[in-house]
Amino acid sequence: MKGAVVCFVVTIAALQWTDVYGHRISNVNSNKDFGGVNNGVMKTAIVKALHKKATVWCRQHPHGRPYEPFMRFMNVQRVYTNWNNMSTWAVKELRKMHRRPVTRDYENLGRRIGEHTYMRHVYEVVSEMRIRPTPDQIRFTNIKPANLPLRTPGRFG
Repeated sequence: MKGAVVCFVVTIAALQWTDVYGHRISNVNSNKDFGGVNNGVMKTAIVKALHKKATVWCRQHPHGRPYEPFMRFMNVQRVYTNWNNMSTWAVKELRKMHRRPVTRDYENLGRRIGEHTYMRHVYEVVSEMRIRPTPDQIRFTNIKPANLPLRTPGRFG
């Protein structure tokens, strides 16, 4: 019995010191700053990757074409609401490079995050429910991804 307790305690301690979440985006309460330009480059790349996925989905499913504007709104909204998680995950990925990142690295990382957060079933639901964006949502979609406001408390709050 004593050995099992020691093994359990060691396992708990090991889990606290390791990256339990793996390569996926974990939930965090703050955001990371890469500088104004690099933040914008990464957000723009994420939104472009997601918009490309929406366009491809609508090309494959012509009945969903009228609902593409709402899909684009959801893509921008995803970056707006999840930037704290995405930026924290990006810091971890940039550290793995063992060198100073350049603009292209931020762009490639943004594209990878966009492809990683793509959820096909969401587009199917939008199409089935025939959801169209409201005027406020259209205005929100027209904001450049680089200029999206930060909604999370952190260094900027």
